[in-house]
Amino acid sequence: MAINEACSLWIEQRISEELEEKEITGKSLREIGREISAEIERIFEAKVKPETLTMKASRMQGVTNVTPKSNIESKTITYKSEVGSQTHPPTNRGGARENAGRKPANYCAPNIALGEKEILEKALEDRRWNAQNR
Repeated sequence: MAINEACSLWIEQRISEELEEKEITGKSLREIGREISAEIERIFEAKVKPETLTMKASRMQGVTNVTPKSNIESKTITYKSEVGSQTHPPTNRGGARENAGRKPANYCAPNIALGEKEILEKALEDRRWNAQNR
C-alpha cells in the first residue's frame, strides 16, 4: 500500500508543478498527462493512462464545462416564435409515436386508371385458363 500512496502523492505534486509552469512552457493538459504517464512507467514501473492524468490535471486546475452564473444572467437570448407560419394542419396519419407513418384504418386504395382494370382481369382469366388446361 505504501507504493500506491507514494505514487498518488507524487502524481499530485508533479501535476501541480506542471500546472504552475504551464504558462511558461505552453504545454497543454494532454501533453502534461503524456509526460507524467511516461515518468510513472519509468519510476514506479506501473502503467497509468495519459487520459486519466489529463482529467486529474483539469480537475486540479479547476477547468469545468459549466458556464459561470454571471455570464448566463448577463447574456439572455430571446427567440421570437413564428408559430403560425411554420406549422402544418394536424393530420390523422400517425405521428412521432402512435401509428407512426401507418395508414389509417379507413384507408381506401386509389382507383386503378382506366384500361388497367381490363388488363388485370384478362391476365387473371389467362392464369385460370392455364391452370385448368394443365
